[in-house]
Amino acid sequence: MRTPVLYLLLLTLFTACTREAAEEEHPPLIPVDFAMSRDAADGEEGSYHDVTYRVLLYDAVTNAYTGYSGTYCNPAANHAWLTPCTVNTATGAWQADDSSAGLSAPAGNYNMVLVSPAADMTAIPNLDSQKGYPYHREGSSPALHFSDTIPVAITGILTGGKYIYTVPGEKKLTERQARIKIQIGCGKDVPTEVLAGVSVANVIGKGYYRPQTLNFHPANEGMITIEKLVALPVVLTNNGTYHSIPQTADEYILLPSQDYAKIDAFGQLINPTPVLRVTLGSVTSKTVDIPLSYTNMLPLHTYTYKITINAVHVAVSLGIAPWTDNPGVDDSIESFPLIPLGTFKIEDWHSGGGGTDVIQ
Repeated sequence: MRTPVLYLLLLTLFTACTREAAEEEHPPLIPVDFAMSRDAADGEEGSYHDVTYRVLLYDAVTNAYTGYSGTYCNPAANHAWLTPCTVNTATGAWQADDSSAGLSAPAGNYNMVLVSPAADMTAIPNLDSQKGYPYHREGSSPALHFSDTIPVAITGILTGGKYIYTVPGEKKLTERQARIKIQIGCGKDVPTEVLAGVSVANVIGKGYYRPQTLNFHPANEGMITIEKLVALPVVLTNNGTYHSIPQTADEYILLPSQDYAKIDAFGQLINPTPVLRVTLGSVTSKTVDIPLSYTNMLPLHTYTYKITINAVHVAVSLGIAPWTDNPGVDDSIESFPLIPLGTFKIEDWHSGGGGTDVIQ
């Protein structure tokens, strides 16, 4: 079973071609090879053909996709050069070893992104010919793993008949997901309260991931609400005990991992803001909405929101921990510093339909 992280050590990039004169309008394409060291504990099994990678090059200045990419599969032995290969463009599955399938690009500066499996991008509808990877939160297809952007210069020093380039050290290819946990309890001025429900609205359920910007772009009608209704009644008290949601690891609330605090040149948030809604009360519903626009949600990190209910508002703090399911590693909120986010007003809820509306 594939774990959500692939650990890679990019050792060197080299080309085996000699320097030739080039016409300005048709610069020569330089073949590029890769060597990687994979962490032996990442859970991969089977032949070296089972894991494939696509290398994408973006313009170092504009960050626009250059159209240059190459596909590879794992080498037969560790610390060896990756093998260029052809793949199924939809799934990234290996088809055949092929030396011509590797990356070739003109000399220059680029931002590089690695993707595994080596599926190809598709056009994003209504986004100025931009390309990305389809994202479906409830999809059953294998998860894609992405690196962050890596600056590379395909302009090397001729050494022993080869151009040799070094890139930054250890990199990780990760699923672009973060998970949300909630701890909720009463403050000193609220003896008891009933927790009636929890949901996260305005979440991208369908869309496209753009590797060069580390952003998700929602598709039409792609916004969803994640319901986490609590079995009633859950009575909260001010005895210092906080109720946890989820209570088991398989119930984590998963969100696309991206910078929800990122703003454009006009000071507007770039990404849709998920909203955590907590519903209180057994007879008359009261709600508090907490926008999750305060942080860059890193992939494979757990974001725990500690909520204290006071008489007219709730106080919220945030704990951030690396995502781990290792019983020997404590990722509980008590193990990491809490960041105060502020207070949020408790409102009477006058929605006629009741429940949490799906935000389109």
